[in-house]
Amino acid sequence: MPKIYFLSAPDKHIHQWMDYFNAEGFSCRRSDSLFELKKYCNEEKPALIFAVNNLKEKKIAQVLYSLQKAPETAGIPVIGITVTDNPSQAVLEFLRNGAVDALNENTVPEEAVLRAKLRIDEAVLRSALTPNEFFFSEAQEKEQGKRSGIFHFFNNQRVAVGSVYIKDGRVVHATYGSIIKEDAFLQLACNDNLSFRFEDRADIEDGTFSASITNLLLEAYKLKDEMKKQGAGPETELKGLIIDPNRIERLLANRVLKNMGIESKVVSDTDFTLRLMTGFLPNFIIVDCGCAESVLDRIWPEGRRSDNIPVIIYCDEEIKNLNSSFAGNHQIDKVVWKKDFQTQMKNIVRNLFNTAPVKHEEA
Repeated sequence: MPKIYFLSAPDKHIHQWMDYFNAEGFSCRRSDSLFELKKYCNEEKPALIFAVNNLKEKKIAQVLYSLQKAPETAGIPVIGITVTDNPSQAVLEFLRNGAVDALNENTVPEEAVLRAKLRIDEAVLRSALTPNEFFFSEAQEKEQGKRSGIFHFFNNQRVAVGSVYIKDGRVVHATYGSIIKEDAFLQLACNDNLSFRFEDRADIEDGTFSASITNLLLEAYKLKDEMKKQGAGPETELKGLIIDPNRIERLLANRVLKNMGIESKVVSDTDFTLRLMTGFLPNFIIVDCGCAESVLDRIWPEGRRSDNIPVIIYCDEEIKNLNSSFAGNHQIDKVVWKKDFQTQMKNIVRNLFNTAPVKHEEA
């Protein structure tokens, strides 16, 4: 028997609703204060809360904020009920402040019951999410069992952000924002801030590629390690990845790094992939400012943080109003003009890694 609590001052319409819900198999309880409601929820959590905007000196935003932040009520879906003379405005205010739905007190009880059941079912579905730390084992199980279906991924706000399609135990499609295929799989697998659920489906069609889950997970293991900032000891040989659409300029930058004893790899922005990055495992990235944001979006869709591997932006001097701290949503460690690249890179590397790169002696 689902429990529903009403946060409401005494009201004739609300009592009629409660009688109707009780007749439909629900167990209802009313509270006219947040304090009392939290006490009830601490005793037994309801499946849903109806919040009515008839509490004295309590605005809708204040009520919903309290419900969302209090441990006793956090995570419980809330439907707003408006009893004011301006119901349209109140409905909008409920929805803007986190209510999953909003109704007018004159709504027929039958509709209210149907909406309540729908929102309860949605909450059950969303709460049945698995933390992403278990994705590796779940994905391997799907491969071993040759299962077909879809992994749906959600962020901390329980908003769907990506999906991986499995057919007969192989990955046939993956999306994460604007990222697709193997790169999307790697990003989803490595993001500890996500959660997921698996939906069994027998109608999965062939996608644009077919990949072994085990092979992709091995790459994801490597990428997950590399996403953490790597401190380099005095005897560590550094590796730098240079990404620049201009072939001549990236080759010149490559020569500078090699002369410093740094192993380097060059690639254009259009040829860059996460698979290339996981195969090379760079300690830092140098990227042309013109393509920096789009490249970093593919590596860190939710934005690069200071604990990820260092990023150096290099660019032409005539560029005006260049942000030296961010490229889009991504924190960057250093900006250097291309004309000064050769003279400044030693100090930049020394400051980033608290060491000087190993200089190879020529035979």
